[in-house]
Amino acid sequence: IDEGDAWERALVNVKIRLGPISIVRLGDGSGPSGIGAESGLAPSMLADPAVCGRKSLDGISGQIVLLYAKDMFLFAVPSDREMTTAFWRTVKDEVAAGRSLSSTPVTCKNGRWIAVKIP
Repeated sequence: IDEGDAWERALVNVKIRLGPISIVRLGDGSGPSGIGAESGLAPSMLADPAVCGRKSLDGISGQIVLLYAKDMFLFAVPSDREMTTAFWRTVKDEVAAGRSLSSTPVTCKNGRWIAVKIP
């Protein structure tokens, strides 16, 4: 199969195998929000064009995302100041300590994931 067909199959399989997702708050509830799934595939949903692609040019509500663990990503919606403050505080701490899977937060712009500088 060609690359396009492979991606199409992968997205279909992820949707089938993802299962229920849950939104969690880190820490005592004042930490950032994250999305996870028992299947461990929650980060794979970021490859879905409905999340960031031609049909969703600026992502879901312009959210900022950090791949936090192999089975979870953190997110913040910039219009929610409290959520964004908790997100950046945690990103700075976790990246500096080397505990996050990624050190590069991203956001969706014009249908593509792009890096966001940590303030």
